[in-house]
Amino acid sequence: MQKIWFKTRRFFVAAVFGLVLVSAPVTDALTTRDKIYPGTAVGTLELGGMDVSVGTTALEKYFADFLSQSIDFVLEGQQTTLPISELIAFDAPATINSAMQIGRPESLAQTIQQRLNARLSGVVIDPVFIIKNDHLITSLRSAFPEYGAPPQNAKFDFAFEKNKPPVITILTEQSGKDI
Repeated sequence: MQKIWFKTRRFFVAAVFGLVLVSAPVTDALTTRDKIYPGTAVGTLELGGMDVSVGTTALEKYFADFLSQSIDFVLEGQQTTLPISELIAFDAPATINSAMQIGRPESLAQTIQQRLNARLSGVVIDPVFIIKNDHLITSLRSAFPEYGAPPQNAKFDFAFEKNKPPVITILTEQSGKDI
């Protein structure tokens, strides 16, 4: 009698353990299916648990202050200030789409890995910005009219200070041979 009870108990414990192993991921998937996975953030803004519309609104509010600021461009000692919102646009739908992909890859192994990373240490998504190229070129040409055409192969050097937009120095292409 005691042997039967011991075997039944082992079977019961194994069944409960198996049920927990199966039900935990299923419950997790059902509770997060149309929400951003917990532990997902953009910068310091935690988006986990939000649906698409709430997350989009939160992101737009989060970046509104940044986009309302101005940015300085410097070219050979001359400086001009342009509003950030006229030069770049924040793409909230693309950023939310990236956030919604966390915990939802095609393979089961990747899904488990992403969900564990998000739950245990968090996942930070890069925001998506679109550079308004035509407006940028037009603004720079009007700010620096002595440079009729924009320099070819120019580079932007970003100088950041804490809690301020960067100062951007335009570095023109240098003539000569590359080493």
